Amino acid sequence: MPKTRSPRKWVGKCKLEEACVLQRNHEGSCKLGDVSDEEYEVESIRGERLDEEGSVEYLIKWKGWPVADCTWEPRLSLAGCADALRAWRERDSGFLPRGDLAAHASGQSADDDGTPSVQPAKQLA
Repeated sequence: MPKTRSPRKWVGKCKLEEACVLQRNHEGSCKLGDVSDEEYEVESIRGERLDEEGSVEYLIKWKGWPVADCTWEPRLSLAGCADALRAWRERDSGFLPRGDLAAHASGQSADDDGTPSVQPAKQLA
């Protein structure tokens, strides 16, 4: 039986409307929709790892959202983020060794308080 994941709890999500896809304390009206359909601006890359298939994923800090709402994203999702990728590479990022992947394979799951339950290979200072 496939493992199902409960919906992600976004720590910095707007509290005015349940279906609002904007961050808490946003200006203007709420924007109703689904978080996964919305495009958000990358503030910085905080980590890098290999997924179970050996593809690179980056831990993304989203502009206007708290660190607790960082998500692991595949490189293909960052096509328009050349500056953030360049800045990350310049910081001598480093991959998680393949053997360490199992300990970090929970992806975007979060602890009960909404903080990411995964730690990146290397975090920005």
